[in-house]
Amino acid sequence: MHLLVWCGVVWCGVVWCGVVWSGEIPNLPLHLELGAASATMISCLELGVSRISANETSEAMVNSRISPEQVLNWIKIVPLEGSLSPIVVKEFRRFGLR
Repeated sequence: MHLLVWCGVVWCGVVWCGVVWSGEIPNLPLHLELGAASATMISCLELGVSRISANETSEAMVNSRISPEQVLNWIKIVPLEGSLSPIVVKEFRRFGLR
């Protein structure tokens, strides 16, 4: 049953949304368990920040497939004060990421 649903989701993404097949199937159970919509959000969660901060950060990034190392570089380079809420910036500082 789950496979049938997954195939339907993939088909809809390809046909209706024009998604281009990248050759990689995302780990759907991991995305569902973490409540993450992208690989970038999972990378943010791997750094130890909250789901809210990870979501806001991944939405501010252009690429949805960024590794944890690339997220760290982005946090250090981009001026966060204009891009993210002060609460998220404070969390990054508390964890020593900024």
